[in-house]
Amino acid sequence: NCTELSGGWGGIRTHEDLAALPLFESGALNRTMRPIHAGEFYHCLHFKVILERLQLQHFRNYNRLDLTVHPGSTLLYGANGAGKTNILEAIFTLATTKSFRARNDREMIDRRLNPDEVPFPFARLQADAIEASRAVRVEILIALGEGSRSDNGGSARKQFRLNGAARRASDVVGQLKAVLFSPADVDIVS
Repeated sequence: NCTELSGGWGGIRTHEDLAALPLFESGALNRTMRPIHAGEFYHCLHFKVILERLQLQHFRNYNRLDLTVHPGSTLLYGANGAGKTNILEAIFTLATTKSFRARNDREMIDRRLNPDEVPFPFARLQADAIEASRAVRVEILIALGEGSRSDNGGSARKQFRLNGAARRASDVVGQLKAVLFSPADVDIVS
């Protein structure tokens, strides 16, 4: 029942109550709040987006990645430099059309590409998601100009597709929803 969330704890009974929850109190985490578990309210939220599949090609350290994401929580683990943050960057880039790490788009293209095998360096990102019971596919192609290499300052160009049709960046922004909390954001709460 979406009008009264399970248990009705802490006076949270509607979407508005949930949105009004303070995340922080007096600059510190509010330790008196009961953890909110996804299953208790996600089915009620209208902005729910579920990532089902992420595909990357020549993105950062991924030559190819085809990741199927199952419902529920997903844990990324691995050694330093394995590419965990690159996956998060790809998802955020697909949601916002901009990287939270790269100073310029060409940094997202795998620098290890062999010019004999790939004469026009590029990176391709694609996400398949379900948003409000409809399938959404967002694709971004980042390509360097002819004869340009990612390590010599060549400029990159982005092309966007939404459900297979060419679109502008402004049409793609917000089709996927993402919230980023990175180690650099720790200063906000400390």
